[in-house]
Amino acid sequence: MNGPKIIDPIAQRKLTFGRSSIIVQIGRPEISEDDFMCAYSISSGGQEKLGHAMGMDSVQALQLALVSIEIDLKALARSSGQEITWLEDTPGNTGFSALNLGGN
Repeated sequence: MNGPKIIDPIAQRKLTFGRSSIIVQIGRPEISEDDFMCAYSISSGGQEKLGHAMGMDSVQALQLALVSIEIDLKALARSSGQEITWLEDTPGNTGFSALNLGGN
């Protein structure tokens, strides 16, 4: 998935990936036609994946970007066979838990 380059991130998280690090950056949600878009990037070892999520407002765009990041990180961990970890004492937990966006 491609997305716009993040110039001025509003948030960043460093994760452990084997002996390497992964940097996740989240951009400020912006108006995109009638909706909002929130861009993000996942970088490791000179590789960068750019993505984005769309929402009806800036909060939903940000929430969906967080969900998309978790999905991308899980796919990377599965394909590499390595855990991606945020805090040392919780192996495999990236801190980007799936949100309940379905209401009630």
